[in-house]
Amino acid sequence: MVKRLLFLTVLVAGLSLNGAAQGVVVGDTATPVKAKFEYFFAEGLRYKMLGNWDQAIASFQKCVDLDQASGSSFYELAMLYSDKKDYTAATGYARNAWKRDPSNKWFGLQLIESLVMLGKPLDCVPVYRELQKLEPGNEDYLSGEIDMLM
Repeated sequence: MVKRLLFLTVLVAGLSLNGAAQGVVVGDTATPVKAKFEYFFAEGLRYKMLGNWDQAIASFQKCVDLDQASGSSFYELAMLYSDKKDYTAATGYARNAWKRDPSNKWFGLQLIESLVMLGKPLDCVPVYRELQKLEPGNEDYLSGEIDMLM
């Protein structure tokens, strides 16, 4: 289970960088901010895999400071705070990730998870509706919405 979660985390993070640090060579002086972003993002993933959540949080926070448009950094922070059971912080970061890329279903699912843990199921309904627009044939989103309304 842990290996599967770790694999999914790395996969989602890699797929959702939204070009924030693509094609950056660390020695490239023309893009020092992008190079720093890429470095801290990789460090954050490394610390997360090692179970050092506080250092991972610090690394991803540096990514947020460097690139406010990166939904991936907010997503990673949301997952880390959720692991620490700080669902208020997790929800805030998940909202920021979703706001930056509402086409990323993983960001939406993280927001739903955080909201449920905060005891706010009705706040999940609009997220489920957006997910249904992204994947109209996915019945899990409709049943999830129904569950939140019951």
